[in-house]
Amino acid sequence: MIVEVTASRTLIVLGLDTSDILSLVLRMALTARGRSAAAVLQSVFALAALHRDGPNEQSSRLKIEALHALASSVTGDITSIAVAQHVVCGLLLCIYEMQKNSDTSYQWLWYICGAKHLIKTQNLDAPGRNGDFDLLVGWAQYYEVMARFGLRHWRRRGTAEFAFAEYLGYHAAMPSIIAELTNPPIALLDLLREVIDVAEATTSLRSSSSGYSEYALNIESRLHETRRILLEQQPGSLEDQNAITVFWLSVLLYLWRLTGDSRNGASMKVAGLLDEAFGCLTKLDILRS
Repeated sequence: MIVEVTASRTLIVLGLDTSDILSLVLRMALTARGRSAAAVLQSVFALAALHRDGPNEQSSRLKIEALHALASSVTGDITSIAVAQHVVCGLLLCIYEMQKNSDTSYQWLWYICGAKHLIKTQNLDAPGRNGDFDLLVGWAQYYEVMARFGLRHWRRRGTAEFAFAEYLGYHAAMPSIIAELTNPPIALLDLLREVIDVAEATTSLRSSSSGYSEYALNIESRLHETRRILLEQQPGSLEDQNAITVFWLSVLLYLWRLTGDSRNGASMKVAGLLDEAFGCLTKLDILRS
C-alpha cells in the first residue's frame, strides 16, 4: 500500500501512466534475482521511507544499501535486463534526492547523467526495443529534459550542480536520449528539448541567422500538430487533456518569450496564451484538492 501511495506522488511523468511505471519498477525489483534487482528494491524502500517519515537515518541507510547492491552487481558482462535495472534504480534515487528538498544536494544530477549514459552506451533507446525499454526510455527522457530546463534557469555558474554538469558535458558531450515513441506527450516533451536548444543559442545567432525565425515557426507548428494528435487519437480523461494542454501552453509560451523580439504581435500573443494557461490551471482537479 505504501509503495502505491509513494508512486502516486512521485512517479508522475508527462505522457506515461503512473501505474505502468510502478509495474515496471516492481517487475525489475521482483521478477529477477541478483544484486541489480536488490538495488531496485532497496531504492523503492528508501523512497517509501522518505515519504513516510521524511529524511532520516533509515531512508539514508536504505539508499546506501541500494548503492552498495548496485556497485556489487557490476561484474563481467551485463545483460540488458540488468542495465535496465540500473537505470530504474538511478531514476528512483534521482527522485529520492529531489524529494529531500535539500538545497545543498546535487546528487540528483549524478543519477540522471548515469541513467542517460547507460541508455546511450547500451543502446536501450534503439528502434525496435520492447515495451519495458520503451517505457524506461520515456521515463528517463522526462528527467533529462526537465533537468536541462532547471539547470538553465535555476542553477548558475559556480554552483555544484552547474560544475558537475559541465564536467560531464551534460549539454553537449553525449546526444540526447532519442525516444522514438508513438505517445504524443513524449513527442511534446521532445519539442520542449528543441525549444531549450533555441534558448541555449547565443543572442547574436538568434538575431543574425536567417533561418532562426523559420525554425521557431516550425517548432510552433509541430507543437500544434502534436496536441491535435493527442486530443484526437488518445482522448484520455478530461483531467489528462487539461494537464497536457497546460504543458503545451507552457512550452508555447516559452517559445514565444524566446523569439518574440523577432515576431509581430508578440506581447498580445503572450498575454493571450497566459490567460488561456491560467484558465486551464483552474480546471485541474489536482490543484483544487
